[in-house]
Amino acid sequence: MTSKICVLGSYVCQMSVILPHEPILGETIVAQQFDMGQGGKGHNVAIGINRLGAEVVLIEKIGHDMFGKMALECYADEGIDSRFIQRTDQSSSGIGLVYIQKNGENTAAYYPGANNYLAEEDVEKAREEIQSASILYLQLEIPDEPILAAVSLAHTNVNKIILNPAPARTIPQDLLQYVDVLTPNQVEAFTLVNEDYQKDLTRKDMENLGTALLDLGPSEVFLTLGSQGAFYINQEGNSIFQPCLEVDVVDTVGAGDAFNAALCFALANNSSPEEALFRACVNGALTTTRIGVFNALPTSAEVEEFIAAYNSSSGKSNENLLPRQ
Repeated sequence: MTSKICVLGSYVCQMSVILPHEPILGETIVAQQFDMGQGGKGHNVAIGINRLGAEVVLIEKIGHDMFGKMALECYADEGIDSRFIQRTDQSSSGIGLVYIQKNGENTAAYYPGANNYLAEEDVEKAREEIQSASILYLQLEIPDEPILAAVSLAHTNVNKIILNPAPARTIPQDLLQYVDVLTPNQVEAFTLVNEDYQKDLTRKDMENLGTALLDLGPSEVFLTLGSQGAFYINQEGNSIFQPCLEVDVVDTVGAGDAFNAALCFALANNSSPEEALFRACVNGALTTTRIGVFNALPTSAEVEEFIAAYNSSSGKSNENLLPRQ
């Protein structure tokens, strides 16, 4: 087992359908495939980290309903520490509805439910676990209050605070001053820097966007770019571009969560930024080869098998590690 990783979670019951084409307003479509399972950004990252072999402590709130029961059964089966998962009668568990196109791209709707009731006192119950963790992972499917409470406990003790600023929304002005590693996708990145969204980025565009994100406070940025790949930049002036890995894409839901899970695992094991970026991309790519998220999150054995095949066919190069110009 590696160093302990604490995840400030969110949970939703995810329901996905694959559609034969993109619907128009008012159209009812017969779906080609249906999947239901556990989801949520915090939940997915915790499961992903655990499958890679690290110790995970999950802080989360669920409802007293069948979906909350599914979550607890899942954590028991996966062997995840669930001492700090609270249940509430104030709302049902969160729900996620995902509509997947034939090319694997998706649109989704999210009902936060019980996630909106995660509070500072829930975080306080896990004080010792947060302060003894090597990494605290945060995401934005929960209110600001528990996020700020966790950061307050962690920033003088935890080796790294990692924030995935998803879904894109307004965040407290000073939060990023306490974040070590920021992991946005393109949409979230442009939202944070208050710029219009750009789809296809040149290397220079990536540099400029990464620099603007660094100016907000974090020490390092890992930027996911969908089909373009991913990009890393830090305050010391180093940047890395990792092209997209070729796999047979079925469903892109959860790829970002898988990326973040592997990133947490790699950084907890003191991997270099280049190695961490590559392994995060591998994890994300493998997740897109299956429908859904829970059943798609890779195990350590699957990751190592992919990396071995990749290295034997193409070799591994450090040529993408370049100083900022």
